[in-house]
Amino acid sequence: MTPNLNHHQWKLIFTAVRKQQHRHLPDSKWYNEHAVILNEIYDLAFSENYIDNPIVDVSDSKKDWDEFWDAL
Repeated sequence: MTPNLNHHQWKLIFTAVRKQQHRHLPDSKWYNEHAVILNEIYDLAFSENYIDNPIVDVSDSKKDWDEFWDAL
């Protein structure tokens, strides 16, 4: 099962896993487990299919920002 995330969100996850991977020695158990995860999500993170996954809906974005600033 793959969560319905756009490629920008997958890229954030990929980057976080990659940073965590660099905390371990190459060829260690944890380094290799992170490599498996990175290999699985690479295509999701770096596929830039803007038609299927719109990046921003401008109307929702403005509403979200207005709510954010009003909450402060």
